[in-house]
Amino acid sequence: MPARGVEPLFRVYESLVLPLNYAGLNNKLTLTQTSYILNIMSVFSSIIEYFKASKTELNQVNWPNRKETIKYTILIIAISLAVSAFLGSLDYLFQNLINKFIVGT
Repeated sequence: MPARGVEPLFRVYESLVLPLNYAGLNNKLTLTQTSYILNIMSVFSSIIEYFKASKTELNQVNWPNRKETIKYTILIIAISLAVSAFLGSLDYLFQNLINKFIVGT
């Protein structure tokens, strides 16, 4: 019996590889090929486990409702406009100072 963590892989191995052995292909299926099949199944199993864990985490997220989303969107737009106006005014001020004192125009 395989170790506890690889039971699903062993079941897949049993369903994919062992029927080939019973069909008389056991002399054509080498240990390297069997190992390769198990490695591929391990990669796919890891990917599936990642997506299952991601789904579980996304179900635990406290998503904002529509009213909160609209409120925060308006807040972000207002802050962005304020910061852009502030930086634009600094740019204009420094451009005029450089033109006045360094360039002399």
